[in-house]
Amino acid sequence: MNALINQLNEKIDLMSMRERLLIMLVLLALLFTGFDTLLLQPMAKQEKAQLARERAGNTEIQTLTMAMVEITERKSADPDRETRELIERHLQQLNKLDAELYDFSQQLIPPSEMTRLLERVLKDEKGLKLLKVESLKPAVVGGESEDEDEESRPLGGIYQHGLRIEFEGGYLETLAYLRKLEALPWRLYWDTLTYNVERYPESRASIVVNTLSFNENWIGM
Repeated sequence: MNALINQLNEKIDLMSMRERLLIMLVLLALLFTGFDTLLLQPMAKQEKAQLARERAGNTEIQTLTMAMVEITERKSADPDRETRELIERHLQQLNKLDAELYDFSQQLIPPSEMTRLLERVLKDEKGLKLLKVESLKPAVVGGESEDEDEESRPLGGIYQHGLRIEFEGGYLETLAYLRKLEALPWRLYWDTLTYNVERYPESRASIVVNTLSFNENWIGM
């Protein structure tokens, strides 16, 4: 093995600076391709599917609430057995959805804890240096326009809280940090990841992760 490594080193020493640079660029491209295939793509698919399920549940709750209001108004004018049974069914569906949303919320990390958690995991990973932490503006899951009146926003919505964290360090340390975040017992939704090699092997990375909450405001930072 040592002989093979020595031969390889001798061949590299004989190469021009341009050839060495091309080899390094090819190796970096292979590393990034493996990083994207093994980690980023599966996490993005998982996040997209989970958010779609939550949007569907939020829409169903709003639809059922509107139906209950309409039924209640009709009941006051003409109460009957069929209407009462229909209301009861809708109440059962709402209670079921509320229970499911509550169970799901227990798996989410509170926005107030997300900053400390990401920083703590990063500090435990030797070779990484924290550069910046930034909280992003909360957004209602399902979306609303930027200029929409606060009075017109639906009550009881689900809010997405985002956090951008920037750090520098080596490729392997960065990969280990991301895997530790993925292995946490709480759910974190990955939004974006940028990775730039400024001077090999040192690099700078920026990630945006999200959590969900029934509260629009960040509670502590």
